[in-house]
Amino acid sequence: MSPFRAIFRHRGAVLAIYALLLLAFAFAARGVRMDFSAEQFFPTGSQARRDYDEYKASFPKEDTQVALFWQERDGLSAAVFQEMRAAVDLFEAQGLYDVTWFANAPAVTEVRHKGQQSLRLDVLVEDQAPSDAQLDLVLASHRRDPLLSRRVWSQDQTVFVIAGYLRPDQNTDTRRKEVEGALTAALATLEAPGRALVLNGIPILRSRYLKMMATDQAVVLGVGFLLAGTLLALVLRSRSQVLFALSSVLPAYALVVALMGLTGKPITVLSSVLPLILVVISLSDNIHVLVTWRALRAGGAGDEDALDEAMRRLAPSCFFTSLTTALGFLSLAWTGIDIIVDFGIFAAIGIMASWVSSMTLLPALLAFQRARRDPKGLHAGWLTAPLAVAEALPRRHPRAILAAASGLTGLALYAATGLQIDAKMIDDIKENTPLVQEMRWVEGQGFGLFQANLLLQGGGDTPVYSPESLAWMERFQRQAEASPLVLKTLSLADYLRPVRRSFARDGQEGLPETAEEAAQLLMAADATFPGLMDDVYDPFGDTAQIVLWMEDAGTLATAPLLAELHATLERSPPPVERHALTGTIELAQSSFQSILGSFEASVVSVIAAIGLLMMVLFRSVRTGLIALVPNLIPLALLLGVMALFGYAIKPSTVIVFSISFGIAVDDTIHMLVALREVRRAGGDPEGALRATLHRTGKAVVLTTAVLVAGFSALMASSFEVLFLIGFLTVTALIFALLTDLLVLPALLRVLPERR
Repeated sequence: MSPFRAIFRHRGAVLAIYALLLLAFAFAARGVRMDFSAEQFFPTGSQARRDYDEYKASFPKEDTQVALFWQERDGLSAAVFQEMRAAVDLFEAQGLYDVTWFANAPAVTEVRHKGQQSLRLDVLVEDQAPSDAQLDLVLASHRRDPLLSRRVWSQDQTVFVIAGYLRPDQNTDTRRKEVEGALTAALATLEAPGRALVLNGIPILRSRYLKMMATDQAVVLGVGFLLAGTLLALVLRSRSQVLFALSSVLPAYALVVALMGLTGKPITVLSSVLPLILVVISLSDNIHVLVTWRALRAGGAGDEDALDEAMRRLAPSCFFTSLTTALGFLSLAWTGIDIIVDFGIFAAIGIMASWVSSMTLLPALLAFQRARRDPKGLHAGWLTAPLAVAEALPRRHPRAILAAASGLTGLALYAATGLQIDAKMIDDIKENTPLVQEMRWVEGQGFGLFQANLLLQGGGDTPVYSPESLAWMERFQRQAEASPLVLKTLSLADYLRPVRRSFARDGQEGLPETAEEAAQLLMAADATFPGLMDDVYDPFGDTAQIVLWMEDAGTLATAPLLAELHATLERSPPPVERHALTGTIELAQSSFQSILGSFEASVVSVIAAIGLLMMVLFRSVRTGLIALVPNLIPLALLLGVMALFGYAIKPSTVIVFSISFGIAVDDTIHMLVALREVRRAGGDPEGALRATLHRTGKAVVLTTAVLVAGFSALMASSFEVLFLIGFLTVTALIFALLTDLLVLPALLRVLPERR
């Protein structure tokens, strides 16, 4: 007795086993958490990551700042000052520490005592209720102060910044959402005509990112399931069969989430769409089973016989289609980025698990349906019309089809030569969303949210605050600030100049002349203003940093600047024991290079692996190569579409190319397997091609339609990465269908047949 007949007869036991498995998977998955942090895209185990981790150990505040950007159309007044103080109180009430605004910002101020004028390091505004005149004087006298401009106010003093920091132990998703929600609600009471209040900073971006993701996923997944299920229902016209097809995928996703729980892997921006991906891809095999099963029943076969024949006929080809798709996802391992590697591995596991459930759970469910009624949904015109064209055109004009396909492929590849490699720090959210618009507004006011950081470590006879080191810092800053991408720089030298001026009896300008003088100034400043230089100097490790706030302009613009800074460090290294250029922008650049550098290897590896697999499947090098051709054309055309719409090569497009080929090749395998079986049964080649179209054509068109419907839901996402995965995958699937229906038959007619 075949295994499928056994499943048919013991369907109750099969369902009980799956119920127990689902309970076990649910128990294992109970601890799975969500994590959408950008650091997941950073390479682990590399020198760049080690430098970044070392930098964060000395300067942990970089990604914990919560900032309110306050723009006042009518300028600063005493009344506005008091409202700003209320906002400061709101920050402190949320447990933020080191809350800074222009009133308590440190600055060198002039004081008069007994008729004598002197300088001192003090806060800008000591008075709790300053007058308009006092505020005007403070702003005018410190307008060009490098420690204040583009940090506590904009260069034109129209935007003021209130900033505080989350404590390291509170920098969690839960706490970030609490702070963002409370501040957003409380600040609404301070809104007024002519005033703009923009709450921003990395913790705020992350919190709102999570909220966007939750809303987005509910819409995208819901729309995807609805579109795919509705389309399937319109064709099959059987609610039970649609439910069976969808239900058979559930154990596969449950297994994936269980494995994530057991391995401690979180749900990320990529793995969050695995339910939709697994459902629409797995439906491909289920549709072939349903169409074949219904055709056999309509031909007079009994329920058990029809199910057994359909499963035995399709199990091998469905296995290979699942395997090729899984290989497409596994090729993402070339990137070396944990979040992408994990996504590829879990997707591959889920796809192979869905094949198992399609071969066991689906027939067990179908065994409960005994109705002989066969609706006419599979005879819809939109299903049969493409097959009529596929039967006629390649037979009449095979060489013309191949010539047209070759010409279009050549044009697409030529257009692809103009593709550029470019990715931004905030690259996975569409530019028209409020989150990105606010971030761009902040950058437009001269404030940077993202940093490159030069870590400097002294040692022995070369302390990081030596005169030579301080002078080198200023030269490096001048070079960096010459780039329009660098919004502002800050270093230990920027602090020691005003500190020296305030403590010197004669108001002496310039940098300290000896390391001993610099050390004394550091101690005096810390005694007067504790924590003044914490952002740029760590005395415990004799470590300093130069901060470069940069515009999020994309790698196309940023990469040359970073390369120039690296070249400067090689030509003229700082006079310290060790240095390293790091920070989020530098590490992200390293990550992008790793992903994009793996682009060719990823695509070539999946093409080679799938080509070899098809040669093994068909036991023919020739057939394996023929099967590759109609699936390489869609990839070339996809490059042309990207060039046409102005899309750049970026991590999201690399992901699409790696998985699209594995998905697109599925229909080719089904058609060639069916053709082989028909030819073995005898008959002329032309008749075999027609019979193949009649056997598999409807399922091929329907699976493509369902996949397009499912993946098109991703195009409604607010996240650029998901939109591109949806749009480019849909485009590749449409091209793949056309090449399977037109180019593949034309190839088989033009090339001489070998039995």
